[in-house]
Amino acid sequence: MSDHAGYIFAAFAVTAVVVAVMLGRILLDHRSLTRALAKLPPRGEGDGA
Repeated sequence: MSDHAGYIFAAFAVTAVVVAVMLGRILLDHRSLTRALAKLPPRGEGDGA
């Protein structure tokens, strides 16, 4: 292996962790927004018109 193998491995590992955390946050946000939208009345109902 080259002299920089440790650095390259660490860079890929950090990138993988960051991408995994971002994906997790996106999925949690999607679930939260889906629940919030489900609580709203359907379009055209409850607007007083």
